Amino acid sequence: MRVLHICDDLPLPAVHGGRVAMRNEVAAMRAAGHEVFVLGFHHEEDLTPGTRSANEDFVNAFVPVPRRTLVRATLSNPLLPYQVSSRLEDDSSLAEVRNWKPDLIVSHHEWTLPVAFRLREELGPLPVVLRAHNDELRYFRDLLRAAKGVKAPYLLAEYVRIRNFFRAVRDFPITKIWFMSPDDVAPRFGDIPHTIIPPIMFDVPISDGLDLNVHRARTVTFIGSLDIPHAIEGLQWFLAETWPKVLARVPDATLTIAGRRPVAELVRSAAATPNVTLVDSPEDINQFLAVSRVFVNPVFAGSGVNLKLGDPMRWAIPVVTTTVGGRGLSALSGALSCADTPEAFAERIATLLSDDRAWREAKDSLVARRDAYSAASVGALLNAAVAEHAVRPSVAGA
Repeated sequence: MRVLHICDDLPLPAVHGGRVAMRNEVAAMRAAGHEVFVLGFHHEEDLTPGTRSANEDFVNAFVPVPRRTLVRATLSNPLLPYQVSSRLEDDSSLAEVRNWKPDLIVSHHEWTLPVAFRLREELGPLPVVLRAHNDELRYFRDLLRAAKGVKAPYLLAEYVRIRNFFRAVRDFPITKIWFMSPDDVAPRFGDIPHTIIPPIMFDVPISDGLDLNVHRARTVTFIGSLDIPHAIEGLQWFLAETWPKVLARVPDATLTIAGRRPVAELVRSAAATPNVTLVDSPEDINQFLAVSRVFVNPVFAGSGVNLKLGDPMRWAIPVVTTTVGGRGLSALSGALSCADTPEAFAERIATLLSDDRAWREAKDSLVARRDAYSAASVGALLNAAVAEHAVRPSVAGA
């Protein structure tokens, strides 16, 4: 089949969870033999020559569309949320897309639905699938609750616009919704047919994890976006209330925090906390994963599946997370260590750092369950879901 992905962001480079999910699903469809086209929205500064080339090489055809600025988008469509109004296409960007003549449109996030249905009007009654990455309304509600200063009134206005937009979404002729987890199924979609297709969290696993000898160093790791409010809040909690308790048990433990765009307050907190290193926007995160004994995910808000856990899954690194941080990963029940208080969180980390038997058991449990989120397993589900909408005989492997 010829599948058009309308992406709210560029699939490559896959530097955060949303991009990872799109990259992995596009790759799985190509591996199954489908022709894949991508219409990808982006901020102007993100589309370097190298990024354009990487995305063009990744799919059969690629058209980048610059997002409108906040001022232009708001003035042009004041009643639409910025997440939507900044992703409205122009005729020049759609010229090539019209020539692709896709059999199926996959719309990533609700923000891209207006573009999907404009194309559908022009190309005929194509099936349009919404790939819902998380519960966006819940996500923005959490952002609003954490907002301070001038951000608060802006996020309040954006939340109201999003809520109104979502009321209209249920009237869109969406063929089907692919949710990532049962936790994301929202009543606001009404009776639109849906199915659960988990995200592809990793492609090829690192065997059954590296040998314990590699993990003798008592290294704890967090890798993720460092400019998102709920990540900042969780890391500040971890540094202030949990990490000192870990050091009381394991004085030589070290913590590495790595991610894009760390905010100044987090940089200051990391610098003031013993045995902590913060790495700003590393080009290669595997250097940290290869020597990490424990991966932590201290978040108390947000929505959807925490795709950052795909990296420790791939490397078979035991994970300590809050309950919210493990949401949507039911297949890993029992393999993740969940704790919501500083004492319990620190206790589990200290045990995994100091007790080799407990570490091996946690690693083996993760290895035994992680396949549910592998490219092979989820790719088969995706391929079956695509085949439901075939309008002609599918290609080999489809």
